[in-house]
Amino acid sequence: MTKTSSISSAAAALGSVRSPAKTAAARINGKLGGRPANIDPCNTTDDKGRTVGYDLGRSNFITWAVSGGKLSVVLVEHDSEVESHGSLAATERAARSFAARENAKECSLIIACIREYGDY
Repeated sequence: MTKTSSISSAAAALGSVRSPAKTAAARINGKLGGRPANIDPCNTTDDKGRTVGYDLGRSNFITWAVSGGKLSVVLVEHDSEVESHGSLAATERAARSFAARENAKECSLIIACIREYGDY
């Protein structure tokens, strides 16, 4: 066994080398919208009565609005009670992706909740 193949074997064992199975799984995940974001869409309401979600992976708040029957992201901000935060831009991208998926549904639970409680 050469040094290169032993390194490749070790890398494959750790999962850092692409295999046909991993490539196929990545392709399927990409068609489904990529890696799912860890967003709790309807965590609480803020002091203005707006519906606020939470990005559990990045410790960021997301303020939602419904206008014209479509869910949109109004504001993304850090949770001030947590020491470390993830990227606001990454949270915003994930939240916009979540909103697009909800807007594509026939009946979205979060849109119905926001309409029922009259946040916007």
